[in-house]
Amino acid sequence: ETNSHSLRLTVLNPGLRCGVSHQGESGIRVKAGSWSDLAFQARTEKRENDRGYGLTVSLESPEGGKVFARTTIPEVGGDWNQYAVALLARASDLKARLVITMSEPGTVWFDEVSLVERPMAEDHSR
Repeated sequence: ETNSHSLRLTVLNPGLRCGVSHQGESGIRVKAGSWSDLAFQARTEKRENDRGYGLTVSLESPEGGKVFARTTIPEVGGDWNQYAVALLARASDLKARLVITMSEPGTVWFDEVSLVERPMAEDHSR
C-alpha cells in the first residue's frame, strides 16, 4: 500500500479483454522455440473469501493480432507476493509486446516486472 511506484490495473467492466501491455523502447524480440521467464510482484484489493484474480500473460504482435506465447496464472491475490511463469514462443517477431490481462472486475498492483529470455541450449552432438 505504501509503494507509490507500482502499476495499478483496475478493471471495472472486462468486456472482451482488459489489461496492460509493454513493448519496451523498440519491441521485445521473440524467437520460435525459445523460453522466456516472467517474474513480477503483485498485490490485490481484498475480496470476499480471500479469492485472488486469474491473469493471462502473453507475448503478442504489436497490434495484438498474433499470439506467440500464452499462459495463465490461476490466482494472484493478497499482499505483495512474487509470481513467476515461463512462456514458450511458438513463432518469432522482432517487435512483440508483453500483455497481462484480467477477465473479471478488480484491481491488481504490479511492481518489479521482469521478462528474460533463457539462453538457448548449445548443440554438443557434433
